[in-house]
Amino acid sequence: MAKSFNHIYSSQEKLAEYISGNNLDFYPTVFIQIFLGQVPLDQAKQIRAQIISYLPKAVIIGCSTDGQITDGKIVNDSPVLSFTVLEKTEAVSKLIKIDEHHKAHETGRHLAEKLVGLETKAVILFASRLEVNLHEILQGFHAVSPKVPVSGGVSMDVPGRHQSIVLTENEESEKGIAAVALNSSSLIVQSFINEQWKEVGRPLTVTKSKGSVIEKIDHMKPLKVLEHYLGERFVSRLPESGVEFPFLVKRSEGVSTLFPLRINGNGSIEMSKEVKQGDSLTFAFADLESIVDCSLRELNRLRRKPVESLFIFNCAARRQFIKDFTKAEMEMMAEIASTAGFFSHGEILMDGSKAPELYSHSLTFLAISEDDQLLPINRERFQYALTPEGNTRVSLTQLINASSSDIQKLNENIQISEEYYRSLFENNTDFVYSTDLKGRFNSVNPTFLKTFGYSESELIGKLSISFIFEEDVPRIKRHFFRTLSGKEQFYELWIPSKSGEVQLFHIKNIPITIDGKCVGLFGIGRNITEQKKTEEK
Repeated sequence: MAKSFNHIYSSQEKLAEYISGNNLDFYPTVFIQIFLGQVPLDQAKQIRAQIISYLPKAVIIGCSTDGQITDGKIVNDSPVLSFTVLEKTEAVSKLIKIDEHHKAHETGRHLAEKLVGLETKAVILFASRLEVNLHEILQGFHAVSPKVPVSGGVSMDVPGRHQSIVLTENEESEKGIAAVALNSSSLIVQSFINEQWKEVGRPLTVTKSKGSVIEKIDHMKPLKVLEHYLGERFVSRLPESGVEFPFLVKRSEGVSTLFPLRINGNGSIEMSKEVKQGDSLTFAFADLESIVDCSLRELNRLRRKPVESLFIFNCAARRQFIKDFTKAEMEMMAEIASTAGFFSHGEILMDGSKAPELYSHSLTFLAISEDDQLLPINRERFQYALTPEGNTRVSLTQLINASSSDIQKLNENIQISEEYYRSLFENNTDFVYSTDLKGRFNSVNPTFLKTFGYSESELIGKLSISFIFEEDVPRIKRHFFRTLSGKEQFYELWIPSKSGEVQLFHIKNIPITIDGKCVGLFGIGRNITEQKKTEEK
């Protein structure tokens, strides 16, 4: 049996009654998860001491939480204690305190080496803070034990509240990770993650980074990018707001999520995992319709499987974004088996099928059982109808997605137009230049530079008439102003090169018009010196 008994903690007396009333002290192994809410460290230690006084051999793992889950209910104010009694399974805990000198990958390897054995079927892991570099820790764990499922979440480290903590039966830490291994050849474990995204907006490129810190996005300070797209309020609420609108990063190995943790003093941002220069980033928006469909498929699959206990780790942002469905989802899961868990600030699932990730805006769970002969629950298929608010969110998601697609197509068309223009400009055998409204050069093509022998720096920002003969200036000014008035101009002009060689050119001036206003002109020149000599001859 791997059955869970869940108790909403209120006092030591009520706790003693609950343990005695359910005969929890009769079982060989009792694994306890403590979802502390926002109680301070001294009270957390007091609750742990009370539990150990009644169950001295219990294995404990716990963390601070901002919303606790118990048997289909969401509890906000009180700690929840989940007692899982195990007849054939051993539970072993481990806590690692993390300081600024730790190497995250090695920490993960060390955890796996100390915790995982030949009969380990699953690991539950809690982290006190996002800043412990959990992604790299998971990578190290995976390097040692790639086949062992790992599930859990990150404690809610919300600014202005009590410091987040993790604990086991022996110790606690305000910056660390706590984990429990479940060891048994008889234990049946199933894992699941529901993470569904739609991309929003245009792709952004990481142009400078170091480790998990982005220093430049599209050559701009990341702080300015976040403020521009998500606003100052989003930035002020980090890291809590980071999981609401994560980035999708596209690499050769696939697409994954990462989210901002904090803004540094120089305007750079620290991310939830390593970022590489050249990475393509897009903002992501949770796809409610896909989330609901995915969850219902899994619930209807799970109701036919042997499940005695469900440990759920659900994103706090997801709870806010889809409040009605989150409540209904917890109630449906409680019909399958006893449920316990918490709302996290980053979700963990590692099942051996792909590289480990730290997820956001997702739900993960572990379903366990020691009895493979359990009968399926007797009920019809799970269903859920979106509320009016949910339908509004689906429509909003569709609108954002369609708008994003339109913007992407527009950008693609602009890029194609720019490439056509650039090809015409760069590869033209005639010289091509442009000026502003005062006649100053703002672009010249390679043929221009080759023809006259100047470098680009010698030309850009200089008045074009300063490179022609003085006696031609009045005539060229007339052509210039006629062009700015909207009339194309054609004329011939002798122009000296930097070396003093004088050649004759046929010039065409075209106005540059944006939104109906002239902002400058293009000039195209063809060398007709030899043609003129032939005509004269």
